[in-house]
Amino acid sequence: MEEHQARIIAHHNRVLSVVTSLQRLDEHEWRTPVKLGGWTVAEVIAHLIPWGDFVLQKRLPYLFSQHPLPKGPEREGINSRAAESGRCIAQPDIIAEFTNIRTNLLQSIRDIHETDWNRPIFIGDTELTVSAYFIGLAEHDRHHLQEIRAVVRLPNR
Repeated sequence: MEEHQARIIAHHNRVLSVVTSLQRLDEHEWRTPVKLGGWTVAEVIAHLIPWGDFVLQKRLPYLFSQHPLPKGPEREGINSRAAESGRCIAQPDIIAEFTNIRTNLLQSIRDIHETDWNRPIFIGDTELTVSAYFIGLAEHDRHHLQEIRAVVRLPNR
């Protein structure tokens, strides 16, 4: 297994573990803003759902095809709809949906052949490797988990 692939797989396993651990939060903790005027823990997790689904549905199937990668969704729209979902949907349902999508994403990442991790891809005019793409997504996850760690106690994994 390619080194970056192993690290990305380990990252997603940790994220799944951390998000699953959020089931223990009471409603007050689940609805606590991660920063003054910011999203709540619920909204942050809900925000990760459509982005994970986008990668699963609109990036992975195209990474190794001759077809261009589909254009990304409008960021503000997807984020505001996701935050609204975080305010309206019950905690167990958000966690279950996140877990389902992330588990499917993890399996797809496991299926990437080790020789493809250094393959160049283009997102618009930007060239990067498959590895760099997934490292960037992992950094996004880590940013949000750090925000959550600032307000609730999470496992150190």
